[in-house]
Amino acid sequence: MTKYKSLPKPMGKHTVGRTQMDFAYTASDGSYRELTAVIFYPSDAAADGTPAQYTFPEFPGLWDVSMEANGFKVGYRFNFGIDTCCYEGLPLSDSMEDYPVVFYNHGGTTYPEQNTAVCQELASAGYVVVSVAHPGSGAFRMKDGRVIDFTKEFLDTLNVFSYQPDMINFAPEISGGVKLEKSRALELSGRILVTPESMGMARFAQLQGEDVSYVADCLYKMNAGEIESPFKGRLRLGIGMGAFGHSFGGATAA
Repeated sequence: MTKYKSLPKPMGKHTVGRTQMDFAYTASDGSYRELTAVIFYPSDAAADGTPAQYTFPEFPGLWDVSMEANGFKVGYRFNFGIDTCCYEGLPLSDSMEDYPVVFYNHGGTTYPEQNTAVCQELASAGYVVVSVAHPGSGAFRMKDGRVIDFTKEFLDTLNVFSYQPDMINFAPEISGGVKLEKSRALELSGRILVTPESMGMARFAQLQGEDVSYVADCLYKMNAGEIESPFKGRLRLGIGMGAFGHSFGGATAA
């Protein structure tokens, strides 16, 4: 398998800036959730200096230990030292009065920088992209240096979900890159998602949705200047916000 040294250069006209902000709130189930968000944004500054680090250096070791401890075989190793095309601390672009906002949600057992290639592409085209790190299913490093690992509760829940009888029975149909007919895909999805084993994952999806909602509320406060940030008056929130995600992050986006 080819391992690339750098991510693709974004096609948009903007240089890509990147910053990080930490958040904390109490979720609907009473749990206290500390999280961070990696924010990609358009800039007019020159792409000078060293690109932003792809992800925090502790992540590969955390991922290997967590996966193997929970019965998941660690296969290929992605190049976690790959060069990005974004830069820390650049000023927000002045080419437009304000910018639309899109949320990205990482997959289960991954990290907020997971889809940097897409996030920096969107930022180069004029979007502010907020990648939220979800406690439980994600591993991330807070701004104060604390490293937050996946929780055993999430990994156990994922194990139960992944190895439920229906998932095993349907595995030949839903693996291997085979495209199912829409009606069959909806049938299988419907049968899997109403099983007791799926309820635990649904609870995590609900909490992750609350993470996004909380950060979205904070963006309104940033835009109003109530929370200090580089984005005061620069976020186009009147049109709403977009959301997308990878794998379990797709469920969160929905």
